[in-house]
Amino acid sequence: MDLLDNIWKVVISNKPINVFNLLLKTMTMFIFMIVILYMIPDIGVAFQTYEKNENSPYDWIDNSTLRPPETIITESPTKRSFGDTSLDVSNGQDGSIYIVWESFNNIMFSERPPGSQAFTPPHQLNSPGNQGIEPRVNVGDDGTVHVIWLETKDIPEDGMGSPNGNRLIWLHLGSGDDDWSASSTILTGNISYPKLAVLPDGMISTTVWYRYQIVDENGTTIINGYRLLYLAWSLDGHVSFKRSITQLCPEAIPQQYLFVSKAGNPHILVPENGRTNWYASSDGGQTWLKDTYYIPSNHPGMKQSIVLGGAALDNNNLVYIIGFQSAINQSRYSSGYGYFRRGWGSTYPSWDADYSIAFPIVSIQARNGVVWTSRLIFRDVPSNGGDNNPQQATLLFRTIWFNKTLKNFHTGMEITNVPRDGDYSSFNPKEFSLAISVEENNMPVIALVHPDLTTNSSKIDVWRFNHPPNPPEAVTEARGGWTLSPWVVLASRSSIDIDGDDIEYRISYWMDDNYVPTTTRWTDLPYIIIRASHGTYHWSIEVRDTFNASTGPEEDWWFKADTGPPRSHPGGPYSLTEGSWASLDGRGSYDDGPLVLWEWDFNGDGTFELNSTGPITLKRMPDDYSGILALRVTDEAGRTAISTTHMWVDNVLPSIRIEGFSVVTGPSNYSAIVSDTSPDDTIVVRWSIDGIFMGEGSDFLFEHDGPGVYHIVAMAVDDDGGSNYSLIKVTVPWPERLPLSMETPMVVIEGHVYTSRLSAPPPSWISPQDLEWRREGIPVGKGSEMRFVAGGSGWERIDVGILVEGRFLIGDTMNIRVRERLRPVVCVGADVISYDSVEVRWTTSEQRELFERYVVRISRNPMSLFPSPDLEWMAGPFDAPYEPVEIHTHSKTTHLFQNLDSGWTYHVSIYVIHGAEVSCSNSISVSIPPEPGPLTHEQSDSNENSLSTAVILISLVLFPTLCMIFGYGILMATRRDNNPRN
Repeated sequence: MDLLDNIWKVVISNKPINVFNLLLKTMTMFIFMIVILYMIPDIGVAFQTYEKNENSPYDWIDNSTLRPPETIITESPTKRSFGDTSLDVSNGQDGSIYIVWESFNNIMFSERPPGSQAFTPPHQLNSPGNQGIEPRVNVGDDGTVHVIWLETKDIPEDGMGSPNGNRLIWLHLGSGDDDWSASSTILTGNISYPKLAVLPDGMISTTVWYRYQIVDENGTTIINGYRLLYLAWSLDGHVSFKRSITQLCPEAIPQQYLFVSKAGNPHILVPENGRTNWYASSDGGQTWLKDTYYIPSNHPGMKQSIVLGGAALDNNNLVYIIGFQSAINQSRYSSGYGYFRRGWGSTYPSWDADYSIAFPIVSIQARNGVVWTSRLIFRDVPSNGGDNNPQQATLLFRTIWFNKTLKNFHTGMEITNVPRDGDYSSFNPKEFSLAISVEENNMPVIALVHPDLTTNSSKIDVWRFNHPPNPPEAVTEARGGWTLSPWVVLASRSSIDIDGDDIEYRISYWMDDNYVPTTTRWTDLPYIIIRASHGTYHWSIEVRDTFNASTGPEEDWWFKADTGPPRSHPGGPYSLTEGSWASLDGRGSYDDGPLVLWEWDFNGDGTFELNSTGPITLKRMPDDYSGILALRVTDEAGRTAISTTHMWVDNVLPSIRIEGFSVVTGPSNYSAIVSDTSPDDTIVVRWSIDGIFMGEGSDFLFEHDGPGVYHIVAMAVDDDGGSNYSLIKVTVPWPERLPLSMETPMVVIEGHVYTSRLSAPPPSWISPQDLEWRREGIPVGKGSEMRFVAGGSGWERIDVGILVEGRFLIGDTMNIRVRERLRPVVCVGADVISYDSVEVRWTTSEQRELFERYVVRISRNPMSLFPSPDLEWMAGPFDAPYEPVEIHTHSKTTHLFQNLDSGWTYHVSIYVIHGAEVSCSNSISVSIPPEPGPLTHEQSDSNENSLSTAVILISLVLFPTLCMIFGYGILMATRRDNNPRN
């Protein structure tokens, strides 16, 4: 930047130039700018990347679409306002227009809401008594309206800052708010010419010129110049930062243009020191880069210095400029007027120049490669006397659009002429102020403050091009949906016309099979009612306003009409058995269009278990049922209908048979073979024998209780209560030999009684009362045991069994040996030898072959005559003084038992033993008297000695008597010894 300043100083000083140093510095500066541009992505959108069709999309913009101006009376009936740059206009995204202007140092505001055809009455924003100048308005993305102006008490003639200082005032009106916020002071000082922009992040920014003037004590000005400042603040009024954009300039051209790029960053265009500088930021205005260029002259005598008449930045970061170049040979309102376009770091020549007499007032805006310009020119109108003074002010409007190489001009449109007032020799350009803005739909809005010669005051005229009505929004189905009535309302929501014009609608419709549309007349109703038949309809709505600007038609709207619900008929009623196939007939159902679905509910629970795409359906009925059968049919519009009939499905009894043997002798398995026509039935098999329930299951183990005929029944029961059974008779034959075991003596003595019994209880199927005992084949009795008297010597056979059907079935047989009874072959006698000894005497029989040995025993207890077969009894009882005396020699006839107790009776027995047979041959009893006493001799029980008996009786009487006498004598002697007299 210093290089350019040095060049400028050399040029204006006419000093020699060092060409080599100049070229070296120029190349260095060029490389530096390329590096900076590469590092900042927000700048550097190349012009070559933008392409536009050669034919403008705005050819229709002409006088026929220009709406009559909407006038705002500035309420200054006695004096025309001081205009200059004191008019600003901005647009909201909703089509609203906001205008601020200066009227006798008051800041006035008016707005045109969307859909309205008039501006609101002017509203004063500044406080009474404070002078306001240079208002600016801008609308943020959130719809908040921001207004700034300068308040001052001393307005300087040059407009470049009051010596007493100005205040930058800001207030805002939020979207939906009824009242403005309180005003805030953003900056105080010698400031002038503010510009306003709102960044996408909500930050509010401005540029102002700030005057620096320092005077020493002698009154000499030592510093006097201007800087362009950039400020940004938030919605709470807090200034985030302040930056100085330009260097200190001795003189300032009070022009700068503040833009916001598509990326949301600020850009500034400002003439400075004879050249135009473009400042760009990529961080919201905190740091800046500068691109400097000259606008070349294409008219003889034109200087390269430039006054910016207007500038705009479009969303492709291309700058569009309207510039004025002062002519050398003319001094009064003479200028070269040209359009210029420039991208960052590139220079383009001027494309056009338009020269006119009188000072031009210009405004410019750009968006999407289209530039809108309005220009106020002053023309001489021939009059009497040939006065060359401007007699008419003409507002011209034109559009420019670009392709890669060409600039095309729309034919200039003369909007209005303001005739000269006879009281004025010429127009004062400061009585005019011009502003232009671009709406969201890329359409321009032009505002002009000019004198009203009829009232000798000022007024604001606002021109807008007509907006076509908004495209209609369908209420009726427009994307292929269904309407479910024969009467269809083809309707859209009422279109919105930003201009507030009356709207008319025209509707067309046709069916798929009829391509000739039916079109209604233009009407103010956005709907019609038609009677539709089943089918597909296409329709559209065309909208127009009073300027005949139309929107539409939308010919891709379509819907399908269904005039009524279907009718369901399920056929029937139906009667069949479970497991069979039902032919369900829904052919009685119908609709105005095709039916697409038949659904059947088989149990009345509301759930449709079967569906088909045809009216006839086969369905196997798995189980019995009696109830409702429902059919639901669906047409292609999704509408349904349900009707019912009755269905009877009868239960089928299960079949069953038993597999197994009919004659068994032991445990046997039997199986039940079951079948059922219903696959859904649950079958339970129950087994019984002779009417007694035995259990459940498909298999059964039969275990009999004995011979006989058993009736085995298997019953199959389904879950519907149906049952069937199968019977098999099973015979268990009697065995050839019964399972009985007999217990009886193996050897018995003739004449003796012995008992035969079962060694174990008989089986349960044999009653003990039915047991029959036989000896030698002859029945002798019944019961579980039997007593027999042994017959003669030899053998006898005992059988036990039962009598079945006249036939005796043997369970067990025993052969018993019967021995001859042992005769009493011994004659026994016993003598008491002393008070502790007894001598036993006997004689033996001559039949020695009848016994092997004999045993002599003495005991206090009598011995059994018939002891058990073993001889263990001979070891007791314990009071026996001796072990039994076993005699093997037939010739022995006596035995002496000693160490016996006196006063006791002893029993003496002799037992004859032959093999395992023992029998008592004879026995006697002998009593040993107590000592002293006469001894007695005992005979056998059958030949007792009467003398011995008498002796014993006497002893029994005398012995107690003697004891009593002896005791009495002892008692008397004791008394005598104890007498004290003795």
